[in-house]
Amino acid sequence: MISGALDDELLELAEPETRDAFYRHVAAQARLEQPQRRRLGRDDLIVAVLTLGLMFLATLPLSIPLYFLDDPDTAVFAMNVMGFAFLFIIGWLWADYTTLGRIKLGLALGCIALVLAAVANMFG
Repeated sequence: MISGALDDELLELAEPETRDAFYRHVAAQARLEQPQRRRLGRDDLIVAVLTLGLMFLATLPLSIPLYFLDDPDTAVFAMNVMGFAFLFIIGWLWADYTTLGRIKLGLALGCIALVLAAVANMFG
């Protein structure tokens, strides 16, 4: 199994005897190591709570129109406009790290918000 996985890479780099000795060494080490049981620890819990908080904070600005506008349709429209604007700004800022222009990437990411809004409207 080891030779099947590594032969392509090692074929040109080492002699057959050296490769066989290496494979035997890797197999022996694999037999010695006992797999450790995976457990959820304190760090995993902290990361889960931080992820939950980050997701809450990321969606909080988009929910603001629901608190201040009485008409739900207007509030949803405002949320969609804000989503487009936020993604456009992210695309505008990220364009420096790509080969695309600012407007092009901003519109591309903004269109993601429009598609998501259209799909949400289709399903009610």
